[in-house]
Amino acid sequence: MSDGELDIATLDARGGLVGWTELFGSVVAQGAGIKQTELLRTWRTSRIDHRRGRSVTIEMENPQRVQVDGESLGRAQRIHGRIQPGALLIRVPVGTHP
Repeated sequence: MSDGELDIATLDARGGLVGWTELFGSVVAQGAGIKQTELLRTWRTSRIDHRRGRSVTIEMENPQRVQVDGESLGRAQRIHGRIQPGALLIRVPVGTHP
């Protein structure tokens, strides 16, 4: 939360219901510590990519539905985000650690 980097996850579920089912399975498997083999990844119709950085620009061939922190922003072909140090004030009750 205070490392000065964005945590970015992009989801691709072009396979429709099958794609979303695969994504759900991937998330559950990652949570259980199960890694997928390269062969299984080859046959997938969906994927999740993770990146970290101080800024990010994502460009798509066609406008796609986009959301940030679960809030829909409509459709976009290009989105850009960046860190603005000190822009967010976080308050924590006395005696607790963030």
